[in-house]
Amino acid sequence: MDEMVDRLLDILADKLTERLSAGHKELYTAKELAERYGVSCATIRNKMAAGEFGELVSVGERTRLVPWAGVQAYESTHTGMSTKRTSEKHRAVSHGNPGPI
Repeated sequence: MDEMVDRLLDILADKLTERLSAGHKELYTAKELAERYGVSCATIRNKMAAGEFGELVSVGERTRLVPWAGVQAYESTHTGMSTKRTSEKHRAVSHGNPGPI
């Protein structure tokens, strides 16, 4: 019985992962990631340079983009990652701040 439940949970986890990643883009700019995580573009560029997003895609001489796989890898190694939307919600709830007006 436990084996069947485990298999069902694995299938459910795979389906959930598929659905959550279905609305993603293939490539992300530093600005988009900065907005996603609620940090500065400089912070994201430093993380990109340090290899925290894995291999980058070069577009022109200076522009580097992060592929979706790099975003997933980064988020899987940074437990408790939240997007800016979640951070704003947390700030509003935990500090009584209604957020941006």
